[in-house]
Amino acid sequence: MNEPNHATFCQGINGMKKTFSQKKKTMPLLRNPQFGFVRALCREFPLAEVFLVGGAVRDMLLSRPTKDYDFVVRNVPITALLRFFKKHGTVRLVGKKFGILKFLPKMSKMGSGTERGQAQIRFAKLSQTPPEPDPVFDIALPRTEHTDAGTGHYRDFQIKTDHRLPIEEDLSRRDFTINALALNLKTREVIDPFGGVADIKKKIIRTVGKPQARFAEDYSRILRAVRFACQLGFQIEQETLEVIRKKAKFLNKEMAPEKRLTKKIDRNTMRVVAYEIIAREIVKTFVADPVRALDMYDDLGIIKLLIPELLTMKGCPQEKRWHSEGDVWTHTRLALSVLAGKKFANEFGEKNNSALLTFAVLFHDAGKPSTLQTPETHGTDRIRTHGHDRAGAEIARHVADRLRLASAAEFDGTADDLAWLVRNHLLVLTTTVDKLRSRTIEKYFYDDPRRGALLQRLVFCDSSASIQESGRVGIQGYYAFKKRRHAFEKQHNLTLRKHALPPPLLDGDAIMRICAIKPGPRVGELRELLREEQLSGRIKTRRQAGAWLRCNGAQS
Repeated sequence: MNEPNHATFCQGINGMKKTFSQKKKTMPLLRNPQFGFVRALCREFPLAEVFLVGGAVRDMLLSRPTKDYDFVVRNVPITALLRFFKKHGTVRLVGKKFGILKFLPKMSKMGSGTERGQAQIRFAKLSQTPPEPDPVFDIALPRTEHTDAGTGHYRDFQIKTDHRLPIEEDLSRRDFTINALALNLKTREVIDPFGGVADIKKKIIRTVGKPQARFAEDYSRILRAVRFACQLGFQIEQETLEVIRKKAKFLNKEMAPEKRLTKKIDRNTMRVVAYEIIAREIVKTFVADPVRALDMYDDLGIIKLLIPELLTMKGCPQEKRWHSEGDVWTHTRLALSVLAGKKFANEFGEKNNSALLTFAVLFHDAGKPSTLQTPETHGTDRIRTHGHDRAGAEIARHVADRLRLASAAEFDGTADDLAWLVRNHLLVLTTTVDKLRSRTIEKYFYDDPRRGALLQRLVFCDSSASIQESGRVGIQGYYAFKKRRHAFEKQHNLTLRKHALPPPLLDGDAIMRICAIKPGPRVGELRELLREEQLSGRIKTRRQAGAWLRCNGAQS
């Protein structure tokens, strides 16, 4: 979301932040053209009441950038709202019973746009700022939600929309007091029937009403509570926290047969909380504060329920010569703290915003417990975990597939990307830098530049969390590689603007012709060897490449 949107709204509530009961019978100065529909709506429907609701109000009171703007409109029937918004942009109705309109203002740059913009954002910035998508606003009628089912599944809500309902009734259905807020855009009054403003000041997350009932309505709120705690740096109120601890087991609850969404056997359709919802919450939570997310999920039993594979890292010993910091769990936690800290930001000129990298750090040593060999049990010379990179990659892929992590809009990759990063995190740490081939650098860091950039960041976090027996941080291998890569880029005149390596001098057909060989593995071997000679600067022309092949192509 563009910053001007946040600034514009903040201008309208600056005075209100000091005295929350202040009322002014004037329209806020919504100067940004994206919000022009608010003024137009109030002109066309003089009795209309337009409220900004939920997280946007909360974030503004906290002076946090706001990404999502949700509106509730009273005193205007849904059919009239549809006609109005069709005149002012692109609009669609999300189910009549929900009474929600998805609205894209006419002034939008992208028109067909939001999906394309979101796709561009998914592979997030590494060396440049990605384009921002145009905003799609949620415009809703006031509504109430009620359930007697007690299943914890959001589809069991009975929803009633009514443009005449008081805004307080709409707010009463919301999950936490800090989200049960509305800003009247005409009067600038903050509607706060449940003490959300006071809880924001105290930095507390508390349910609207009794937590036992509120979580029983929708068990995904358990994950939302932890996510808000990590995103906002708030504490969960004690009663709410204890209910979360007791109710967490229902995150894996399955619906009764008559409640299932389809007769087809699909474990996800049988779940009360779908994996797509779990993925969205987990991803947002770990990106916001990975260390606190791990600690809270562990303390509340959520790791045991959703990612039990991680628990085997607890108590798994490491060779003290390289890992005096403790067991694998401790090392992983330390690596996550590096990822979220100043050291990472200083090294790469930005804070981490990649969910893919966050989960790569989380899983990078998850394969150690299953590959552990010790002198006492296996007769090895020291603690060894041969192949833990490959084992960890399979664990990461399995978890990512099971939890459908890639379904989360914020997850900037695939299960294959995650497995690739974990599988290769030892690449530059187990190879002497002087022996690191130029083709290896190209293959892992330039064939897919984004993967390469994330891999370098993963190596940095892993190295920075490795405390040698001497007490020295084991970062030397990382810096040696960094120096080698800089030399490689200088050799090939690579910059942020020009980052393409020269193309291969000869293709497979030319290699077969010059060497008089048939298609087969040998062609690929020669292509790799020839590319190494080219990247190392020993061969610079096609003629030199042909001469080299004539000398070496026949060798077995």
